[in-house]
Amino acid sequence: MMIFEAIDRYNTAWKTRNVELAIQDYSSYILWVNSVGDLMRTRKDLKKYLTYIFGLDFVMKNDRIPQVKEITFQSEKIAVVHSLHLESGAKNYHLRVFYKEGKAWKIINHITSREHPKTE
Repeated sequence: MMIFEAIDRYNTAWKTRNVELAIQDYSSYILWVNSVGDLMRTRKDLKKYLTYIFGLDFVMKNDRIPQVKEITFQSEKIAVVHSLHLESGAKNYHLRVFYKEGKAWKIINHITSREHPKTE
């Protein structure tokens, strides 16, 4: 399915530090927010931001292990996808909204949250 392939490309891009692959499935205008509150509104801004992030060895040293992908179609042109990956013992949740532009599904919203391991 094209939507799951887009998520797989994004995950591969993080492993290989390939910014072009990471942004390939985003629409021109987006709402992208990560777990620390960084906000990007365009694919161009996301490209600049991910170029910076992919250059940070302390961020990129962790393995990202995909766990779950679930999709709900809201209409013929809108799909909501929840995915999860594990990274350094923490769960990272992704909520993406895809919009069908012509024959292609493009990400228009992507919000992440991170669950940190709890200690007593």
